[in-house]
Formats: sequence, C-alpha cells, structure tokens
Amino acid sequence: MGSRSNGSPLISNHLFTALLRTVSVPGNFVVTSLGIFSNLANIIIFAKISPKDTMTTCSLALAVADLLYAIFSMPPLIANILIQSGIQVVNNVDLFSLTFIGFLHQKPLFHKISVIILTFMSCERSLCVIRPFLVKQIFTRQRIINILIVIFLGVTALFMPAMVSVKAVWRTPYNKTTPVMMIRVKPERAAFENVIHMSVGLPLIVASQVIIIVSSVLMASGLRRHQKFRQGASSMATKSENEMKKSTFENHHNKSAEQRAKSCNEEASVAVKPIKSGCSDGNAVTENVKSKLQEKSLAKAEIASTKEQRLIKTVLMLAILHIALNFPKFIYYAVYYLVPEFRLRKRYNNTYRLSGSITNLLNALDGMLNTFVYLSVNTKYKLLFKQVFCGQKAL
Repeated sequence: MGSRSNGSPLISNHLFTALLRTVSVPGNFVVTSLGIFSNLANIIIFAKISPKDTMTTCSLALAVADLLYAIFSMPPLIANILIQSGIQVVNNVDLFSLTFIGFLHQKPLFHKISVIILTFMSCERSLCVIRPFLVKQIFTRQRIINILIVIFLGVTALFMPAMVSVKAVWRTPYNKTTPVMMIRVKPERAAFENVIHMSVGLPLIVASQVIIIVSSVLMASGLRRHQKFRQGASSMATKSENEMKKSTFENHHNKSAEQRAKSCNEEASVAVKPIKSGCSDGNAVTENVKSKLQEKSLAKAEIASTKEQRLIKTVLMLAILHIALNFPKFIYYAVYYLVPEFRLRKRYNNTYRLSGSITNLLNALDGMLNTFVYLSVNTKYKLLFKQVFCGQKAL
C-alpha cells in the first residue's frame, strides 16, 4: 500500500513491456489476422447464398463491418511490432503518429456499426418470436437494405469531423538530424471526440447491451415455446393417428358384422342398429380429430417456422457471444470514469494501456468467432463453406 501512495503504478514498466511484447501485441495480431480471413469467408459464403432474406442481408453487412474493423486494426499492430523491434521511422515517416493517431477513429467507427447491426438483428429476431408474419411484412429486404445504408452513412458522418481533424507536420526528433513527418491532431479534435463519445460512445455501449440482453431473453423463451409446441404437436399427431386407426378398425369390424347379419335373417333387426351407431361414432371421432388439428394449425400461425427458429438460434448465439466479450468493457469504462488517474500518461498509464489492449482483443474475438457460430448452427452456410474452402462436391 505504501508504494501505491508514492505514485507507483499497478503494473511496472518492465512488466508492461514484457506483457506487451509477449502477449498483447502478438495475441491481437493473430486474432485480427484470423478475423480478416474469417470475415472474408463470411462475405463469400453469404454472397453465394444470395441475400434474398433479411437475415442473410444483415449477416453480410455484419461481416463487412467486422472485416473493415479488422483491416483498420492491422496498421497500428504492425507499427507496434516494428516499434518494439526498434524501428520507429520508415521513409522519414513516424510510425507511431501515422498509425495510432491517423487510424485512431476508424476502428471504433466500424466496431460501433457492427454493434448497431447486431442490436438491430436481435430486435428483429425477438419480434419475430412474438409476431413472425407481421415482422415479414414490415422488415422487407429493401427496407432492411435501406436501414443498413443509413447505419453505415450515419455513423460515418458522425465520426468524419474527428477523422479529418489531423494534419501532417515535419519535426526533428531530439535524437535525429533529419526532419520526420508526423501526424498531429488539430485543436478542435478534442471537441469532436467528446461529441462522439457522449453521443455514440458510452450511450451506445449501454443501450445496445441492454437491448441485446432483453432480446436474447425473448429469443430464448421463444425457442422454448417452439420446442413445447413441437412436442405437443407430435403427441397430438400420434394420438390422432391412434384414434384414426381405432375408428378404422371399428368400421371394419362393423362391416364384418353387417355381412354376418345379412346371412342370418332372424338377427338382421338386431345387428343393423349397432352398425349404424358404430359408423356414426367413427365419423364423430374423425370430425373431432379434424377440429383439433385445425385448432393446432391456427395456433401455429403465431409460431415461427423451423427455418425461422434456426435463424433465431443463430442470432441468439451471436448475441450471447457479444454480451460475454463486451462485458469487460463496462468495467473498463467504469474504472475510467471513477478513477481520474486511470488515463494516458497518468499514474495508472500502464494499466490503462494494457486494459485497452485487452478490450481491443475481445472486440477482435467478437468479430472473428461469428464464423464458428454460423458453422455450428447454419446448415446451408456449413455446406457452402465445405464446398468453397474444403473442396467438397455438391450433393
């Protein structure tokens, strides 16, 4: 406790450098590289599926946003590897300022687009659980495309002032004799960053997390309701089949009794009455079964189809994955606002930078692991994936 009161950081410079070189930078580089390849695969597969329905269209847009996030994450990672190796200037250009300042807002831009798309998918699927046919009428393919275009253009327009508020200057470092080009921010950039953070930064993280959690609960309850309905429908079908067999057997038995009655004239008046009553009972059973099946078919009108249920399960797994990987960011922001020294170049500078690197790693994992969700749930995606990347012939 005494060392902390004297201003010592939670993570020493030596430990921070070791973690940065051995864990943080290599881990981010590997996961981001895998994210580029996995989202390229997602784009290829969903393009081959042909985005005719709303979910395929949203999944394709989500893959594009995750791919752009991974692409713009690579320059700072590569520059960090070079800087850790002792290479700080390339062709009279300062790598740190070029990558870390020049690409400061592209990563959060596409990450927020990805979060908004996933939030929209969760809302659409949760509404599909409640009113599937109404959702199909409202969220048509063209409307979904228009919504996605608005999301991309709206968030980009909000980030654009901060992204263009940079300038290139020539400076001569203290250990150099030749000037080096550096990227510096304009004075008004801080105001733009505050607007971005207060409008789509913290509110988006909180709102999207709450919406996705609520939507996940609705989707999970809908899947359970669908499972109960299928079990009830299966038992009803089995019961109806047994009743039909029973009525058929009774009719056949009554017909045999009728034939025997015709051969015995003295028992004709006695035998004919039960035959008619038996036939009427069989017809009554058949009508009862038909009425019950009609009631079940009407109830099924509010139950999503099997295909819709698979899509709901896919989005539910994507939402659960996002919730799990995004939760540490809440802790990160809570500490950021509650502890003033948890800032860049402050007392807990090393902890702040390492925590930021961990959140970046989790964001990259969030975009990369979507492929495994599609492979485990989406049968059509899995089949096309094997055909395109594994050389499996189409059946």
